[in-house]
Amino acid sequence: MRVLRVIDSEGFKSPIIEEDDGKIHFVADFDVDVDGSGSSHGDPDYQPDTSLNQNGKPLNADEDLFMVVPGGIAGMVKGVVLGCQGRVTNHRNGRTSFCVVGDTGPTRKDGEGSRALAIVLGINPSPINGGEDYAVITYEFWPGVPAVVNGKHYTLQHA
Repeated sequence: MRVLRVIDSEGFKSPIIEEDDGKIHFVADFDVDVDGSGSSHGDPDYQPDTSLNQNGKPLNADEDLFMVVPGGIAGMVKGVVLGCQGRVTNHRNGRTSFCVVGDTGPTRKDGEGSRALAIVLGINPSPINGGEDYAVITYEFWPGVPAVVNGKHYTLQHA
């Protein structure tokens, strides 16, 4: 096991840990990401693209269950991160969902997922006043393992 990075997010220190089997995990809050080919939902920081593209198109935050990993993590591990299998657990209500690693965020921030993932996890899906402010969400992902989410197969993509 090794610590890849410790992110200090609003006073909560979140270590990003790589296990000996290659699994990466961390605990954080949940910010709602609406980037991609769907609606902006009024988010002033909306971007029309995601780091992962499928068949030449960005993911859709209203449809694709995806998590966002902190920037720079992809270059710190052996396997390909974008498109890999992920799983997110909301410890406030016990809900868990498989997802794909579909985007990268800032290097000094963690804890972000698509609007569709927020809904499945029972989190307010508004990018303006939704999300989860407390570190009660566990993010896990397996670099190099292509994601399969609800029967949809994703392709690994180098960052």
